[in-house]
Amino acid sequence: MNCKFPILILVLILILNVLNSVVSVKMPFFDAIKCKFYECCREPYLQKDYVKLELYLKMKLFGQPLVKNTLISAIKGHYELKNPSKALVLSFHGSTGVGKTYVSQILAESFYMKGTKSAYYKVFVATKDFPHNEKINEYKFGIFKELLSC
Repeated sequence: MNCKFPILILVLILILNVLNSVVSVKMPFFDAIKCKFYECCREPYLQKDYVKLELYLKMKLFGQPLVKNTLISAIKGHYELKNPSKALVLSFHGSTGVGKTYVSQILAESFYMKGTKSAYYKVFVATKDFPHNEKINEYKFGIFKELLSC
């Protein structure tokens, strides 16, 4: 009997997941059950720890004062909105080796319990992930599909 319990929970989660997708209605009880077994985009998996971010940036990032100030301000501003209408998207630009990927890793380590291993952490590198201009529509669909899988 004890062996069947985890299987029943898994089946229940799968059924509720399908219903949630088909009906497109948020079911709070479903999220509560799902988040016991899987990573969710809320506490404890998502931590709004600005102090940790500031500390990590101070300890790990050098010569980029504009990044530190702008990043902390943008993130605090977004998280303090009660119901933001859009997701916060951060796009880092610059030459090779200036720390774009490194800053995204610091952000992940600061805010996600699983850090860069989080299902909600995605990095796209233009030269690697989107090398051909003629495939732009294919790339758009790929990004959309990737974000839906979060």
